[in-house]
Amino acid sequence: MEKATDLSVASTDIDFKSMVDPGPITVLHVEDDPAFADLTATFLEREHAAFDVLHEESAEDALRRLERADRVDCVVSDYQLPGMDGIELLETVRADAPDLPFILFTGEGSEAVAGHAISADVTDYLQKETGTDQYAVLANRIRNSVEKAHAERNGQQLLSAIETAREGISLLDDDGRFVYVNNAYAETYGYEQADLLGEHWAVLYPDDDVERVHEELISNIPPRGVLREQTTMRTASGDDVVVDHALSYTPGGLMVCNVDTVLDTFDGHGLLADVLDALDDLLFFFDEDGTLEFWNERVETVTGYGPSELRDLTPADLVHEDDRDAMREYVWTTREAGQARVEVRLRRANGGTLPYEFISKRVVNDRGGVVGRIGLGRDITARKRYEAETERQTERLEHFAEILSHDLRNPLSVAKGNLGLLHETGDEAHYETARDALERMERLITDVLDLARTGEDIDTAAYEAVELDAVAERAWSMIQHDDATLSVTSTHRLEADASRLQQILENLLRNAIEHGGDDVSIRAGVLDGDGVFVADDGPGIPPDARDSVFDPGHTTKDDGTGYGLATVHQLVGAHDWTIRVTESDSGGARFEISGIDFADAG
Repeated sequence: MEKATDLSVASTDIDFKSMVDPGPITVLHVEDDPAFADLTATFLEREHAAFDVLHEESAEDALRRLERADRVDCVVSDYQLPGMDGIELLETVRADAPDLPFILFTGEGSEAVAGHAISADVTDYLQKETGTDQYAVLANRIRNSVEKAHAERNGQQLLSAIETAREGISLLDDDGRFVYVNNAYAETYGYEQADLLGEHWAVLYPDDDVERVHEELISNIPPRGVLREQTTMRTASGDDVVVDHALSYTPGGLMVCNVDTVLDTFDGHGLLADVLDALDDLLFFFDEDGTLEFWNERVETVTGYGPSELRDLTPADLVHEDDRDAMREYVWTTREAGQARVEVRLRRANGGTLPYEFISKRVVNDRGGVVGRIGLGRDITARKRYEAETERQTERLEHFAEILSHDLRNPLSVAKGNLGLLHETGDEAHYETARDALERMERLITDVLDLARTGEDIDTAAYEAVELDAVAERAWSMIQHDDATLSVTSTHRLEADASRLQQILENLLRNAIEHGGDDVSIRAGVLDGDGVFVADDGPGIPPDARDSVFDPGHTTKDDGTGYGLATVHQLVGAHDWTIRVTESDSGGARFEISGIDFADAG
């Protein structure tokens, strides 16, 4: 797209380099446990090479660090701190740095603490967990918060750059009257901004030159290009001033006039426009009637709309229909409050959408009249992907924590019961049983945490040839079974992760006892072909309930957790096997697992 205008810049406070490369991310971690702080710093810097983690043990030390540090991009703080707590630190930081990302990373998980943190404008809130996965979540939260703050600062810088550019910039309607002038434009001719708004451009020329200017300049502005001339113009005091004059039209038909006095000419005309067109962000200007008057090249590239189409679209037309109310609210807030931010789905010409964050500021004249709205749009696809992945990861961690709490209950009961018997009788056989149960608990914790880290799949390198009856016997020893009986009709050797196969069988056996009663009879064996089964003579599972028994939290027992069969389903899928529920020969429940490779027919 050719430039719709020629916005040059010689001196602004905008830092273009920082827009492209924000550099390393400095994190100030406030934590009174040095060992935990060192561990956190190690994992964060491993998760993200650009992290530089500083550490302070108290809120007071953190505030002193903030005062003297050249740059801190994010504060991560515990809640329980000596002296001032994390919420008080947040409130103090917010008083001086309202936009600095601040994450409360704490073991204190009460709703009251979370509520106070939200009221104090915390950026994010994250509870400490055991294991190392929490650091990946924390790293994502830090990176997302810093990137978001960086984007907002860049947007404000760009908007300020246009409003405060050293070169004079003005917009004129099709009658040749000024609808917007920046301060530099008004000062070039010795006017106040308000004095020029609504005036015809002829006020800036001697009367004898108006017709010539119209015929030689105004009439010759190319439809999609820039006309540059040195022009002698008239100031408010009647003096002549020679300016470099750049004239062009926006796609909406507004004339854009960019001027700089010859005595102070900057030879980089078009730099700002070139920078804006080179940005990945969308830059746009709507007039007070909501007509899109100016946009950078990226708008056409991303949306797929041409100039004639864009001129006819309102802000609400540019977003998904379900987001139009949010966009209208965003426009209204910009007009009334001066600035606004919104996240919506940008609608493309091909019917697709992209998640975008828009920030905007209103443009007003000295009389308070709204001239229009100028704004910036940033693609937040990556951020949304990070947020979704973080949410999925958090849900998985919560799910695995529930699995652990469920599966540890039985071996814990076995260990506690046998330690009690050991204390009463001195029989060392009880010690051996308790030790086996504790070792089983350790394996469960390791396996579930490994599964949480590696997702749904189990590395086939962990497979080994195991005997079904031996694994079933080990699983049975972990179950409190009273008068229940188990018979295994096969000694076939199958390829599996032995520990996780045992966990599958433990859950199926426990499920049979919980639903079939203390005297239930259970059989396990090999299916014809490629699988194994576990069947009981209990009440069975109704056909209409068989599809939901593997759902996390599904249970028909008042004291059940609903995670036993969910664990089975997870581990069967991790082996790339399948499982189904049917009816046993005696009318009870029968679980069939297929897709298993057998080492022999032994």
